[in-house]
Amino acid sequence: MKPLLDLQQFLQKKNEKNINKFGDYGKHLGLAFQISDDILDFTAKNSNQIGKNIGDDLEGGKITLPIIYGYKFSNSSDKKNIKRILKSKSKASFNELKDILIKTGAIDMSIKKANYHATFARKSISYLKHDNYKDLLLKLADFSISRKK
Repeated sequence: MKPLLDLQQFLQKKNEKNINKFGDYGKHLGLAFQISDDILDFTAKNSNQIGKNIGDDLEGGKITLPIIYGYKFSNSSDKKNIKRILKSKSKASFNELKDILIKTGAIDMSIKKANYHATFARKSISYLKHDNYKDLLLKLADFSISRKK
């Protein structure tokens, strides 16, 4: 709880422009983290690695960035297959979907997008003086895209 209170005091001393930049940090950190989580659903070696069942997003009907990119850049046959897989929400079709996403470059594009957001988050706090708080925020941005679980 103390770090949150320290952060509140810190922000109260900053001007509105810097507070907006800090808001940008939070927004882009969250996007980087979420996209990375979506990628892990397709790249994890097993459920133990990510702490949830592989394919849960598919079974839950979640349309994630890798799926959006996969659909956007797939041929008409794969588009039909993606629609079928998403409609069925079947984990049995998970590997088929994963293969399409790899083939279309959707996983790689999603990784690039997560990296973009992490970079933007880091740049958003470039105005902060170098101290332990900034180091922690920078490490958090790095963690958001490098985590394996």
